[in-house]
Amino acid sequence: MTIRPVTSVNLANSYNQVNFVGKRKNISDNGEPQRITVPHRLAVPLAATVLAMSPMANASAVKSEMSDFDSPARIVMVETPNVSEGNETVVASKTFPSYKSLHIVVTPKISLVNTKGGSGFDKIIYTESYNENGKHTYDKDYVISDVTTTKYSLVGDDGVKSKPLTFYDAKVTDENAFAPVPLFPNLSKDMMNYILNVLKSDNNNTNININNYSVGLRQTNMSLQNVPNGDILKDAQPFEDFGALEGSSSITTKNGTYTIGFYSKDNNPNDAELITVKKEGYPELQVKGVYVNNAYFNKNDSNPQKLLYGSVYLLGKDNNGHRKHYFLIDDDLTAKLIAILEQSAFKNALEYIDMRNKSNDYLAVPYDKYIIPKMD
Repeated sequence: MTIRPVTSVNLANSYNQVNFVGKRKNISDNGEPQRITVPHRLAVPLAATVLAMSPMANASAVKSEMSDFDSPARIVMVETPNVSEGNETVVASKTFPSYKSLHIVVTPKISLVNTKGGSGFDKIIYTESYNENGKHTYDKDYVISDVTTTKYSLVGDDGVKSKPLTFYDAKVTDENAFAPVPLFPNLSKDMMNYILNVLKSDNNNTNININNYSVGLRQTNMSLQNVPNGDILKDAQPFEDFGALEGSSSITTKNGTYTIGFYSKDNNPNDAELITVKKEGYPELQVKGVYVNNAYFNKNDSNPQKLLYGSVYLLGKDNNGHRKHYFLIDDDLTAKLIAILEQSAFKNALEYIDMRNKSNDYLAVPYDKYIIPKMD
């Protein structure tokens, strides 16, 4: 799926615009899974969303970047052990900090439940406890059925992976609903940490699906797309004659060795109008853009992430002689080219090279393994 920039006016695609504000799954009358338009994934009570269908307000976001969770030693969060409710026994539970949504105070809790007897737990329940005007009103329980970890990696057109980002998701359902609909609450980092840790314990007897995905993202001249090109740079061809070579520079980074060529197209050897990059083992191509990218993911969720990276836009032709652009993702190469272009001898080259900072907002959707531009 093409990921277009946030500023794009036309967001229509094969998803028929239903995926540009969030993602959920619904079941149609014929039992087939359908996409529905749902407000953005904010930390708002699920029951309030399902029952009232009212506009949702954003809870206070934890403004820290997500990191990989530590491996658990054991389950150490027993607050209400061995509490029986009918045929179910709460083995352990943990209550998390409350937050305010609209005029309601919500206190989330995750419980490990035994429904089959014996040891351990076979169900994990996510509970939202509602208080209004200082009085407890009701609790709403959701059963966790899936937990997803998705790693997104930027992939240059030379096939080099870099800058991985990891996001987590949990799918829940209200088993008491007349027609249970899968939902994806915006769980905090601590909640996801708790869930992932207990699922690794020896006491885990659940049938919860644990999904682990790895997704590649490619750079375009506008933003990011979900499907990388692979190593297409090796088949590229120069787009035009470069002119007279006036000099060169070399740089070696963790991604390889590059030769940067300086060419004059006006017979003046004291300046350059065209700059090229040739990665070792690859063809020499003209530089058309040098970008410092600020990519924001899930900016208004409880687990926002920011990715700062450099990209170099190269112009060439494909095997059929058609104009084609290619991207290298390399911070050191980007910094080197910026330093070169800031010199007076290369001021004419800036007339043909787009050099600037770029900023885009994205919504990462781990369960469906894609990113989409975030709408204002």
